[in-house]
Amino acid sequence: MKLFNKRAEAVGNQTMWLWSMFLILIAAGGIAAGVLIFYGYEYDSRTPEANILNNIISNCLSQEKINFSHEADFYSKCRLNRKVLLEEYNFTKINILICKEDCKDGEILFQLGSDFQSCNFKGKNEKYQRCIERFSKDVEGNTLQVIVGSNHLIRRVNT
Repeated sequence: MKLFNKRAEAVGNQTMWLWSMFLILIAAGGIAAGVLIFYGYEYDSRTPEANILNNIISNCLSQEKINFSHEADFYSKCRLNRKVLLEEYNFTKINILICKEDCKDGEILFQLGSDFQSCNFKGKNEKYQRCIERFSKDVEGNTLQVIVGSNHLIRRVNT
C-alpha cells in the first residue's frame, strides 16, 4: 500500500480540527448565553410598580369618598388587596402615604409602612426604594398628596 500526498492529508486534518473547535466554542457560547439570560439578574420594576399603584390610588380618591378612619374602607373602595399590601408587607415592601395638602405640613390620612425618608435618596444608592409623589384632588375638591414607594425586586423563579 502506497501513501501518496501524505502532507496534504495532514494539512486537511489540521484544518478540520480548527473548524471543529470553532463549532464547539460557538455551541458552548450559546449555552452560556442562554443560561445567563434565563437565570440573569432581577428585574427592577420598582418605579413602574409605584407609578401604577399611585395612579390607581389617585383615581380612586378622585372618584370615591373614603372614610380614612376605617382602614378597610380604603382597601375596598380602591379595590386593593389588603392581604398583599398589609399582611405580606415584608415581602412586597410597598409604602403608601396619603396626606391632606402636603405631607411635610399636612395631616396624614393613611399610612402603610414608615420608610419615606429613603425616597429622597434616589441616585445615592441603587438599593433604596423608588417613590412616586403626586398631588390629586378628592371628591370634595381637597388637595391630597399621594406618595407610593416600592422596594420590591422581582426575580425569576422556576417552579
